[in-house]
This record gives sequence, C-alpha cells and structure tokens, in this order.
Amino acid sequence: YHGYDYATVQIGEQCWFAENLKTRNYLNGDEIFTITENTAWSDATSGASCIWQNDSASYFQAYGRFYNYPAVVDERGLCPIGWKVPAGDDFDVVSSEFGGNSNSGFALKAAPPIWDGSNESGFEAVKTGYRNHVGTFTYQHAVFWTTGCYNPYNGVNRFLTTQDAALSAVAEEFTNGFSVRCLKDTE
Repeated sequence: YHGYDYATVQIGEQCWFAENLKTRNYLNGDEIFTITENTAWSDATSGASCIWQNDSASYFQAYGRFYNYPAVVDERGLCPIGWKVPAGDDFDVVSSEFGGNSNSGFALKAAPPIWDGSNESGFEAVKTGYRNHVGTFTYQHAVFWTTGCYNPYNGVNRFLTTQDAALSAVAEEFTNGFSVRCLKDTE
C-alpha cells in the first residue's frame, strides 16, 4: 500500500495489520501533511502526520507514522481498499480473544527484547510512544486511534503501557498523534 508491504495477523475472525501504518498519503493519493514543528502540530486542524522525534532514519521502519484525529476520520481514508481504521468495538473483539481489556495487553505487546509482552496474539504492538497535543513526544505507551469520537474535541484511542496487562481506552484531544493499525473490513 503506497509502496509498503505490511505483515498481517489473523486473530479470531479479524485480520489486522501486524505493524503500524506508514503511509503519507490518503487512499486517493492526496498527501497527508507531515509536520515537524511543535506549534504547527498543536495548531493543526486538518489531517497531519509525523514520525517519532522527526527521525525517519532511526524510527520509521519500526514505528511507522503518527496521525492526528482529523487524518484518521478524513473521508479520503487512511487504510487500503478493503481495510479500515478500527472502531473501539473492534479492539474489544480482539481483546476478548485474550481475556478481555483488563488482561489482553501482554498478548498484544511485542515480546522481549522489543517490549514486555508475550506477543501470543501476533499483533506485535511496539512501544512507540506518541506525539501529544502540544507537539512534544512521550515514550511509555503504544497508542492507537479508533474512529470513536467522545465529544467535539476528543477522539477515542486504545493504549498499552509498560508492565500493565490492560488494553485501555481514553478520550484524547484531536491534535494528539497516535499510531494506526488497519483492520480488514468485513462489511
């Protein structure tokens, strides 16, 4: 997709990307703006993407890109034809295969030395961190956007953190930059 081959994993009835999305274009080919400067990131109201610490040589292959919420819900689409950005319920389904949201985190996280999970699922979540709403980078989590919207200012994500078995959900500002995992669209 847009020059990248993605590993996939079948988990129950769902087929997921087994790595984070890397595209810098929407499905139709339009470019998603890449923003490196913190203030420009926090001020963005349209779709934007970035790479951890703005260092593509060191982090792009393993971490993919971070996207703000406007990019995630843009009608031009982020994922390839036949795939979608998952809803929160989609994460609940994959989580249920490994004991539910309070217990599935270790099965979804990459195994040592990459991270502290078992990767029993094959989902291979990597501790990529994220870009917060003021544009700075924070490292302790893997955070994935969903298509869920909490209110006019906050989208819903799912996250994993070090030394925790949970796959948690929280509403965050649209200007945060999180990873995206595409899910095969069965509808």
